[in-house]
Amino acid sequence: MCAAVVLVALVIGVVVWQATGDDEPASPGALAPALATASPAAAPFEGLTEIELSLGGECRRVAVADDATERGSGLRGIPDPGPYAGMLFVYPAPVQNSYTMSGVTFPLELGFYDDRGHPVDRLHLVPCPQANEECPSYLSRAPYRYGLETYDGDAPSGPIGGCPA
Repeated sequence: MCAAVVLVALVIGVVVWQATGDDEPASPGALAPALATASPAAAPFEGLTEIELSLGGECRRVAVADDATERGSGLRGIPDPGPYAGMLFVYPAPVQNSYTMSGVTFPLELGFYDDRGHPVDRLHLVPCPQANEECPSYLSRAPYRYGLETYDGDAPSGPIGGCPA
């Protein structure tokens, strides 16, 4: 009898979970076409991918951090981003995670963008070069789908998107 009650509860739980839509994949977002054409990144971002991103109407190369490990590393320990205008942090769904500048030696600007690539927030980040020192955390005032770290002052104030082919 007890096993039957547990089984019924389990079946009801699965039906409720499926009805809420939790099993649907996240929408691909505004940058899906650009991300689909990502190519391997060059130094200093070997192992990552890169895309051409329209930043303020100008096509620029950015390194892409699209998994938890890559997003966690970010620009830490990178003394010079070389040919890249910055790093794009891609999330599968809107989030409101915090960022820190631990191990980053140059000032950055962090733009937060929604699923359509429209601006949500923008912050100036102060270097915190010693990875072991206590560094401030930076948090967007609203959920976002994309975070874009650029040199201080370079984050576009308008939408971001893929470059025309």
